Amino acid sequence: MNKKWIAARIFHLSGGARAINSAGPSVELLPDVGGKVLCFESSSYENTFVELKQLGFSIVGVDFYQHEIEAQGGKPPLWMVFDGSQAKHKTTDAVSQ
Repeated sequence: MNKKWIAARIFHLSGGARAINSAGPSVELLPDVGGKVLCFESSSYENTFVELKQLGFSIVGVDFYQHEIEAQGGKPPLWMVFDGSQAKHKTTDAVSQ
């Protein structure tokens, strides 16, 4: 895992869309549009929240995958509701605990 990305994440977006951020700067937006997956490179782990909002997405919550067992379904990931008023560092702090 990239040391700058402390967890892989799935952002749950308003309307049922997802933004997949796998332990690095690449962010894929699902569902695909016309058979093409839309993606962008995030400037930093912490800034991904801001960048999604700047693209016009409303974040409902985020799954944080810190361990392989979570990615394999053996344990649920850390889920955090995101209401927009939270400082981005709070989610970083929660994952690092």
